[in-house]
Amino acid sequence: MAKPSAESASPRKPGRPKAPPGPDNGRTRIVRSAARLFREKGFRAATVRELAEAAGMQSGSLFYFFRNKEEILVAVMEEGMADVHAAVAAAQASGGPVAAFRLMAQRHLEGILDRDADHMTVMLYETRALPSAAERHVRQLRRDYEAMWEAQIDALIAVGCWRGAESPRLSRMALMGAMNWAVQWFRPDRGDTIEALVDTLAQLFLKESE
Repeated sequence: MAKPSAESASPRKPGRPKAPPGPDNGRTRIVRSAARLFREKGFRAATVRELAEAAGMQSGSLFYFFRNKEEILVAVMEEGMADVHAAVAAAQASGGPVAAFRLMAQRHLEGILDRDADHMTVMLYETRALPSAAERHVRQLRRDYEAMWEAQIDALIAVGCWRGAESPRLSRMALMGAMNWAVQWFRPDRGDTIEALVDTLAQLFLKESE
């Protein structure tokens, strides 16, 4: 989904100076630093001043690109969802149903568990902080993403490799819950690895290898 341009996201008022030059005019810098700050402090606790400082800007400069803090949150979620969706879609096209499932799970887990996976962590925890219209938009992004997983489960059912084929919807919900909850307990410092987690998911949800 195309992201709104800086101009459409925050129209300049008459007399306001132009945004500083640059290929992204600072928007990317704001979104990435905001993702880290929202992950560390929570959306509500993070202040506009802290957002600006994290992006290396004056507070007023944020509003060349975004109307308010909520718009920054939406942009964080959109970027995280777009990146993970693209990575998982590429994995889905990479091979047969079982091999593709394993790679899809790996890409999803990388998107939420890697050290720099700020955007998707914010997505998992801060959706309720959005205004209702923005929340509906973000939830639709999630539904579009989950539809890709439903299609993959259907492909696995078709080759007889999916446990719980009687209720694909519940299976998909259980799978997404299992993967997303890992952000609560996954600890690389005690030996947890994404590869081992993918193996565990395969044992839980797949009947057999291709």
